[in-house]
Amino acid sequence: MPCPTCGGTTRQGKVALQLSGWGEIGSWVDVFSGGSQEHLFHHCYFKPEGGGETVKVLPAGESRDGMHCEQCGTVIIVGKQSHA
Repeated sequence: MPCPTCGGTTRQGKVALQLSGWGEIGSWVDVFSGGSQEHLFHHCYFKPEGGGETVKVLPAGESRDGMHCEQCGTVIIVGKQSHA
């Protein structure tokens, strides 16, 4: 599929959110020092321009089929089905 942004070639793969090792350690330190547990759960959201309901498009710990354009960096998350 051509990239909708630049027309370049996209590669198929998986889209997922991952914390680095240091990010995970920092999140746990924050919780144990009185911070919020919400930092442990990173989700990807879509906020419509001009207002409207914010949608969680990629819950923490899940992946989705996706495409990536190596020319401009556009990332496309495909479909609604998540994979744990």
